[in-house]
Amino acid sequence: MESFGWIWLVAALLVILAELDSTAAFQTMLGQPVVIGTLTGSLFGNWQAGLAAGIMLQLFWIDHLPLGGRIPPHLGIGGFTAALVASAVSSNLFPYTGWPLLYGILWGAATAFLGGYLTRILRNINDRLMPIVDLAVEECDTKKLSRFIWLGILNHSVLAIVAGWIPARIAVSLWPLITRIPVVFQKAESHLPIELFVAVGALSLARLHVTRSRTLIFAAPLFFVLLFLILQSINLEGS
Repeated sequence: MESFGWIWLVAALLVILAELDSTAAFQTMLGQPVVIGTLTGSLFGNWQAGLAAGIMLQLFWIDHLPLGGRIPPHLGIGGFTAALVASAVSSNLFPYTGWPLLYGILWGAATAFLGGYLTRILRNINDRLMPIVDLAVEECDTKKLSRFIWLGILNHSVLAIVAGWIPARIAVSLWPLITRIPVVFQKAESHLPIELFVAVGALSLARLHVTRSRTLIFAAPLFFVLLFLILQSINLEGS
């Protein structure tokens, strides 16, 4: 777990592009967790961890769409953080299908909510600026409009760094402290998250049945177990 130097700079550019792709421009699907997760994992030398983390974050909020004024958790930032953390802290002692993946997903979920919260704040700021923008449009002031465009790009770039890149660096820095917890080392090879997610998944399906909710977030832990077993079988065959 080195600082990697230039890799972190490329990661910062990647999360900014993912944020802009999701909100301001392009719409090339780069901001989807499966895509950004795989690219980020590849950047840090473990595309399998990035792909697995991206799939999980995609499943968590697969039916949460930014329709109308609704702002769901930020999938691009969450997928980036989950993939970066999971791939950066992976090692021979902790396979990507174990604790690093769970650790990355937890950070990814947290930063997805943080990204959504900051997006709401940014939209409130934009609403207050709209009268000035409307006036610039009426006056055909292209210079002022260009400044607003660049201001928007800057705002989204800062949001990506604050909500995704900085938390990812914090998570990677905290990992050595996490590994000092005895149970982490003792259960690393037995993959404790399997039992944890089986229990949560069973309760989630029960709640899904009772509430008749269509959201897949409650059933997502079972997808984690299935994904884990598939990746583990591939890992064992490869070794």
